[in-house]
Amino acid sequence: MVLHLSGLRCFEFILGVREIPNGFSLVQSGTIEPAKKRRDQKAKGSKSEGIKKRRDQKAKVTNILTYMNKKKSQKKEDNSLRRRAEEILEEKDTELQKIPSRDIKKLIHELQVYQIELEMQNEELRKAQSRIEESRSKYVDLYDFAPVGYCTMDRNGVIVEANLTLSSLLSVERKLLLRNPFSLFVAKGFKSYFYRHLQEVFLNGNKHMCELNMMGKDGTPYSVFLESIAIKDSKGTEFCRSVISNITDRRQAEEALRISESTYRLLMDSLPQHIFYKDRNFVYQSCNKSLADDLHIKPDEIRGKTDYDLYPAERAMKYRMDDIKLVKSGRTQETEETYIREGKECIIHIVRTPVKDEKGDVMGILSISWDITEKVLLQKEAEHTRHLAALGELAAGVGHEINNPITGIINCAQILLNKSSEGSREKDIAGRIKKEGDRIATIVSRLLMFTWPINQERKSKVKTCDIIKDTLILSEAQLRKEGIHIRVTIPQNLPELHTHPQQLEQVFLNIISNARYALNQKYPETHDNKLLEITGEEITIDDLRYVRITFYDHGTGIPAGIKDKVMTPFFTTKPRGIGTGLGLSISHGIINDHGGKLLIESVEGKFTKVFIILPVIS
Repeated sequence: MVLHLSGLRCFEFILGVREIPNGFSLVQSGTIEPAKKRRDQKAKGSKSEGIKKRRDQKAKVTNILTYMNKKKSQKKEDNSLRRRAEEILEEKDTELQKIPSRDIKKLIHELQVYQIELEMQNEELRKAQSRIEESRSKYVDLYDFAPVGYCTMDRNGVIVEANLTLSSLLSVERKLLLRNPFSLFVAKGFKSYFYRHLQEVFLNGNKHMCELNMMGKDGTPYSVFLESIAIKDSKGTEFCRSVISNITDRRQAEEALRISESTYRLLMDSLPQHIFYKDRNFVYQSCNKSLADDLHIKPDEIRGKTDYDLYPAERAMKYRMDDIKLVKSGRTQETEETYIREGKECIIHIVRTPVKDEKGDVMGILSISWDITEKVLLQKEAEHTRHLAALGELAAGVGHEINNPITGIINCAQILLNKSSEGSREKDIAGRIKKEGDRIATIVSRLLMFTWPINQERKSKVKTCDIIKDTLILSEAQLRKEGIHIRVTIPQNLPELHTHPQQLEQVFLNIISNARYALNQKYPETHDNKLLEITGEEITIDDLRYVRITFYDHGTGIPAGIKDKVMTPFFTTKPRGIGTGLGLSISHGIINDHGGKLLIESVEGKFTKVFIILPVIS
């Protein structure tokens, strides 16, 4: 029977058995053979050779034991477990000698199995140890060279552990960090924030965060973000474990962004135009103060709203359709739209621009709009002025062409008057010719006055009755032809006015023209109430003297709902092609330039009174 033992187990077996049991022998390879086989071997060799082999084997075992004893003496601490095992084995030596030979085979088999199990376990332990060492190495690298600082502090804020990143962040060697309070590196004005943070961490054990200003080694301040949580070690002692990140660059970027946004907001809010931005889903994200004021909201309140939240349904639907078209086309659109705002007609110029991402896809809409009503008014007034200028040039040409023959006619009529006898038919006809000729000459003269340039130097003292008289010269014939009666009550002693006569005549002509239209609408034929009354009187307002001229007609009147709009540019109640909507607007401007007022009183279907109030020369 052969027992294969190797390594430490072989030596333990030798030390434990000491003597070879009957029926077995110890060979150089560390095996035990049956006695019969040994006798067979002796038969082949000499007895002395067997004795020599046994001596050699015993010498080798002795050498091995000597070597092991030396190793034991060198590593006493490492082999303490071995010695204890040997002592136990020696105590059981007598028991081992009593083992029957029939059980030795079974025992050896069990020892072999046990040895293999131990070797396998040893291999697994070596692999596990290797993995632990590798993991530990990775952990050390991850901990020490992490992009953020790690540290552990006690309840007093004293640093117990710290990684190399924190050491680099604080510009202090790690060994100098340990056992020093963290507050030592916190800027003076932020120490109280740190202690409050530490107190909150230990108070409830939750994660807490704060931002601190630190003081660099050279005195340069920088900002960090501190995130901490309370932990307990195996003994139950509480510590604060913190992660420290340098946020100086982020702080600077945030400050630069804040300044940029503040500048942008100031710029946007200072613009009178309406500006807004919508996202891809047509939801408002921001707007400037001008638009917010117009919508009676605060700029921040527009976020999350749509056009349906801000405008009537019909108008909101129009805006939505415009936005859809813009997104589909991907091109900037410019439009002009007319709206009624606070009872006044407004013309708005709108520029909508699609905002695109890097791929060219539309991600939002930027819109800028502004009121161009005044601009359009000025353009139309300029156009009206050009028309008047053209009419003036025509009137001047016609006037000069008429003046020459009419002068001849008047002169001839005067000659006939001089030669005709009193009461004769010829004298009567000549008188009528001269009278109508003088009337034509006066009308031409008044027309030519509209061709003269109006400037401050031509402002002069005039009587109210004279201006009314000159105005009626141009319009009285047409009024009488249409069956409109005129009643003028202007006292001769009314104070003089300091004004541009042509401008006041233009105002009076506009008012008379409106009265004429209203009377003809109400009374297409002749009627006793088809009457225009013009009166003048002196009044006092705030101890100042004024002349009030009233134009009173019994025409169709003005509906109450539009009375406040009649002086708005381009607003007219007349059919298209008859009125421009500029008459009263221009008249209102002229009266204001003279320091006066133009007021209207009217009842629909009954009458209209227009009051012109002008200051008296002091």
